[in-house]
Amino acid sequence: EQKDEEFVASDNENDDDLALDGFGGGAEKNVVEDDSSDSESDEESSDEDSGEDINADSDMEEVEDEAEKQRKKEYFADESEIDKQEHVSFTSINLSRPILKGVTGLGFVKPTPIQSQTIPVALMGKDICGGAATGSGKTAAFVIPILERLLYRPRQTPSTRVLILCPTRELAAQVHSAAVKFAAYTDITFCLCVGGLSLKTQEQELKLKPDVVVATPGRLIDHVRNTSGFHLDACEILVMDEADRMLEDGFADELGEIIKSCPKSRQTMLFSATMTDNVDQLIRMSLHNPVRLFVDKSNQAASRLVQEFVRIRQAREADRAAVLLALCKKSFKKRVIV
Repeated sequence: EQKDEEFVASDNENDDDLALDGFGGGAEKNVVEDDSSDSESDEESSDEDSGEDINADSDMEEVEDEAEKQRKKEYFADESEIDKQEHVSFTSINLSRPILKGVTGLGFVKPTPIQSQTIPVALMGKDICGGAATGSGKTAAFVIPILERLLYRPRQTPSTRVLILCPTRELAAQVHSAAVKFAAYTDITFCLCVGGLSLKTQEQELKLKPDVVVATPGRLIDHVRNTSGFHLDACEILVMDEADRMLEDGFADELGEIIKSCPKSRQTMLFSATMTDNVDQLIRMSLHNPVRLFVDKSNQAASRLVQEFVRIRQAREADRAAVLLALCKKSFKKRVIV
């Protein structure tokens, strides 16, 4: 009975450690110190061998790093040629009056770092490979130069000139809404193509050849294949927002087909929070001599965002829905997405 009580007590202590740790990933582990003298001698004898291995590994890493740097230098644009000055206001970016009126009308005064760097480069027509924290104003960073370029080069005949791809219909709807507001004082037309909305209605809108199409890859491919008269032959600008998420969701084949359907002379802007091997392949397939713009290299969320987590033990897994319902009713009552 005494052993059972000791076991229960130690188990409770471990649970407390895990609870304090949050996710349980960094809780301290109890280490049994039996045969300590033997382990110490083994460690001493292996130090010399491990030291040689570490030196060899570090040398290999240095060689790989240099090779990677050289590879990127040859592929990406020379950053020294890009003006990365921080603009104190949108007026210093030399936007046209209708766009500037739409931007300031929404309360935008000073560009965020990603906007300050991206907008001038995008206006030059260069391909962009960018990354920025959530909540950093990335949407405006690519929407504003798109609208400016459409105004600067008015269309001769109705055609879809811009395609913006997003991983989810919620994000696509958000981008579409922001773009419409920025273009409030222009005659630029838009179409939102995502799942959950009427396919027939979207087909009718696409037949009118809107200037800008905001879509998810799956629904866009459906229209490219099946909607009569809709094509991407006149697409001048392609934007892939949160490319890493689109690849994670299994849209690699769709993205490849969409890229091949667009003219090679297009401008392409790709934004991704992480740079995986798959994203790197997508960059090399779709971008030409792109400019790298990474404002937040640590990939952390913007400082003004509040992030929390709720840890549920395995024994209480059945209470997950009840906990979520309680949070939505008592704690988080506004601006919530589940």
